Amino acid sequence: MNYTQKDFKDFKNQFKLTNDDIANIIGTTISNVKNQTSSNSKMATWAKAFCFMFKKMKRPYTVAY
Repeated sequence: MNYTQKDFKDFKNQFKLTNDDIANIIGTTISNVKNQTSSNSKMATWAKAFCFMFKKMKRPYTVAY
């Protein structure tokens, strides 16, 4: 699945995270977070992973027995 900058912004808004928060979580600088999630660049793998987990969390939770 292709995740977009809008997906990443939705994730950040839902959890009230800033680029500074994300930088601290993944161990990089704020400028790297901005560059790797800007509309002018390809979405970073770590950002796609955040979007993937966010979409998974939004789905109705089901337990398989």
